Amino acid sequence: MARPQPAPPDRPLVYAAALALLLFASLTTFLSANDYPLLSAEVGLLFAACLAAGAALGLAVRFGMRVAAALLLGACAAACIELMQDLEGRKAALVLLLLGCLAAAWFLRRHIAAVITAASLVWLSTTLVIPATTPEGQAAAERDAQTVAPNPPAGGSPVILHLVLDEHIGVDGVPPEIAGSETFRRLLIDFYVERGFRIDTGAYSQYVDTRNSLANLMNFTSSADPWAHLAPGRSRPYVLQQSAYFGHLRERGYRLRVYESDYLDFCRVPGMTYAACIQYSGHKIGAVHRTSLDAAERAQFIVHSALASSYYVARARTAYEKVRRSFAGAPLPAWEHGPSRVGPIPVLPVLAQLESDLRRAKRGTVYFAHLLIPHYPYVLDESCGLREETGEWLDHALHVGERVLNTAESRAERYVRYFAQVRCQLSLLDRLFDAMKEAGVWDDAIVIVHGDHGSRILRLMPVAANAARLTRADLRDAYSTLFAIRAPGTAAGARGGQQPLQRLLGEAFGIAGAEFPARLYLRAENGATLPPHDFTRLK
Repeated sequence: MARPQPAPPDRPLVYAAALALLLFASLTTFLSANDYPLLSAEVGLLFAACLAAGAALGLAVRFGMRVAAALLLGACAAACIELMQDLEGRKAALVLLLLGCLAAAWFLRRHIAAVITAASLVWLSTTLVIPATTPEGQAAAERDAQTVAPNPPAGGSPVILHLVLDEHIGVDGVPPEIAGSETFRRLLIDFYVERGFRIDTGAYSQYVDTRNSLANLMNFTSSADPWAHLAPGRSRPYVLQQSAYFGHLRERGYRLRVYESDYLDFCRVPGMTYAACIQYSGHKIGAVHRTSLDAAERAQFIVHSALASSYYVARARTAYEKVRRSFAGAPLPAWEHGPSRVGPIPVLPVLAQLESDLRRAKRGTVYFAHLLIPHYPYVLDESCGLREETGEWLDHALHVGERVLNTAESRAERYVRYFAQVRCQLSLLDRLFDAMKEAGVWDDAIVIVHGDHGSRILRLMPVAANAARLTRADLRDAYSTLFAIRAPGTAAGARGGQQPLQRLLGEAFGIAGAEFPARLYLRAENGATLPPHDFTRLK
């Protein structure tokens, strides 16, 4: 009778290699998709961390924890697949994915490490040979338009500079309860008036989200349809399909140069011609590599950014915070959300390019730029220096588990940082204006500077579920926005009175638009229509 064969010995090194390769393959795919160079000191630190995690797992197997190690590999595989496939928001699929990976790890527990090692090697090799995306370059790159507008006649219309400053609050929306708010309010008025602008202190957006605000602004409309003037669907960038404003400029013979983020595409309006379209990425973290941050800070930021959209991590954080609050006396550290967005960092080279272009500005040209500044996170101090610790890169809201909220204290802290970033932005605008003066086009130019909605540093998000609880401060934080114009025949000064952006832009070009309803639109939670809200509470 044959003697039973002994079970094969556990192989700690295979488990160590499986976890290290799985983590590094996932990291490499993420970095490649974000145009981040793999040959950098911070990636070396992260690779060392992957090796250390693998070594810890191998050590656990060495001491008899093979089943737990196999299940951990299954859970990590589920998390890596989630991030690779972008399953954010699909809860049923995420639950099935996790259960499936754990079940596979259980049934293949004697072989799971070898399977994951082989799969990770294939994944890593494929990523290195075939990049996840075609590199767009680290700086803003000019992409050729399909059609090019004809050159305007010599001595044509004055230059138009139209700047959309994302998340710029209006003068009347500056919260008086925040320290330094009156000084900041006065600064905004003086900056624009001293440079010949009329600033409308009561300007507001009817929308809390960029895509709705700008799509309706570009068509002088007020619509409850969340996809009005946009190509339908959730994919980014959102694509503008109609623009009465651009059509008006075309009829006046203007050449159009657009500087846009990869959030909203202004360069595919049917029938429009463009002299140039310059696109930058507002979400790819490759821009961080060129900053003055040290390698450890950059590595920390990469990790936060990679995990920011993970449903599993968010649920784990929520569960941990519940446990931590249950044991108030225990010295358990908070699981902080961590900064994950680049904010204005990629905007800085775009502004430098726009400044260079304006030094060569020709009459009959429109320079239209959508700039993610002073948009969160607040990474710049008032002199435009980058905050050297990423832990100080505050978002617009305090994140607690899966909830997003602000206390009175966290809101005040964020507004102080926001004010500093706006001060930086003002100095950058002066550089653009000086460039126009050097080109000799400033005196009769039309310059329009406005926001798309408020700062959104609020206590409650303006959604239907919160409608009855929204305060005046919440509405101002969400909807009050900047509008300033400098144009021949427009007297400098501060003008009061609530006015929607659509009306103000139409007035600037003598375009008679429809009467806009005195209402605000809440964010649509179900994607059907934008719920209207009482405008009078904004006043």
